[in-house]
Amino acid sequence: MAPPHDPAAFMRSKLDLSERERNAHVYALHRDLLRLRREDAVFRLQADMGIDGAVIGDEALVLRFFGTDQDDRLLLINLGRDVVLLPMPEPLLAPTIRGPWRLFWSSEEPRYGGNGTPPFTPNASWRLAAHSAIVLIPDGQVG
Repeated sequence: MAPPHDPAAFMRSKLDLSERERNAHVYALHRDLLRLRREDAVFRLQADMGIDGAVIGDEALVLRFFGTDQDDRLLLINLGRDVVLLPMPEPLLAPTIRGPWRLFWSSEEPRYGGNGTPPFTPNASWRLAAHSAIVLIPDGQVG
């Protein structure tokens, strides 16, 4: 390992801004995730409001970010194969009084290099695509 003060080590650690063009889909994903964290009131206040989580499959989990006035967010992460949630006995998946959940963001967007998001129907079984993440918000919530 090169010493940190070595000029060659410094040059190797510099960002290559041309990677934004070569890896536009990855850049778009990171840009949108940072925007979501910065601009969404619930994600922005995550440390103040609270988070709870549960395992919902062999390789899947849910994180519920609690907001003020029932404007919670659900982050569902699937690290394995496709998962179908039916039945859904996990209390964290329950909707708020603002109405059923609706899809707000998905890592499977084609602009991120994904295959497209499976249709989301809140009152039916939920399908989480393999190796993906989605964010759900209450249907009565303005995204």
